[in-house]
Amino acid sequence: MRITVLVSIAIALTVVAGQAAMADPEARNHGNKPSGNPLSDVAKLQRKYLADGVFTSAERKDLEKQIKDRQDLRQQLDQQR
Repeated sequence: MRITVLVSIAIALTVVAGQAAMADPEARNHGNKPSGNPLSDVAKLQRKYLADGVFTSAERKDLEKQIKDRQDLRQQLDQQR
């Protein structure tokens, strides 16, 4: 159940961040080196943790911390605008 919730959260965050980046011209990459999407990094980490079929409490805590850190960063960036 927790895995399903975390997967849903990660997917939702990825979709929301992608929509925000598309709507914000400043967030677009104008021929510069791609900077990467922090939320896709979370999704990659999640896939790595789930790859062996075991989702430990340490992995869950780390993934939740990564998601919270990115949410906090997004809030900070939104407040700066």
